[in-house]
Amino acid sequence: MTVKYIGRKATYQGKFLFHLLCNSRDFGKGRMVIRDSFNKRYPEPSYFIIHRAEPDMTDPQLKKGTAWATKVFRGEKYDGQQKIEAGFRPDWRLVPKHFEYKYLNIESTSPRMYNEVPYTVRFPPLFEDMVVQAIKDSGQEVTSPPPLKLVLNTGSNNRIKTSE
Repeated sequence: MTVKYIGRKATYQGKFLFHLLCNSRDFGKGRMVIRDSFNKRYPEPSYFIIHRAEPDMTDPQLKKGTAWATKVFRGEKYDGQQKIEAGFRPDWRLVPKHFEYKYLNIESTSPRMYNEVPYTVRFPPLFEDMVVQAIKDSGQEVTSPPPLKLVLNTGSNNRIKTSE
């Protein structure tokens, strides 16, 4: 008899973070956990070392809670303790203590590169004509179309810098 699967294939393979932490001593303090999807997607190691966990004990499925950890994403260690936002996803694995050295001893072969983007770009053609017309209507002379200044989001995950 053949088995016919209905629906989509499960995106996440693993357990909820608080299922793992509630079954560990001291709610997993000092233990290493990984998100399975990060390690499948990127060649660099990604892991979290748990510092503090506060599971929501009113949730019968133990999906909710708050955890703080040292985050290493794609081989780059983040400053301080980061709040884990994705504990409700069933994508977590607890790394056995005798395998933790494999993640800790991996050194990134080369640092990730920044994407350089220009500080300014041209307006889209129709909008550029409208801007030039507005400048002419205000009585100013236009020698060249004005550039559009780019505003870049700044954050720890943003790998962009401007080339000035």
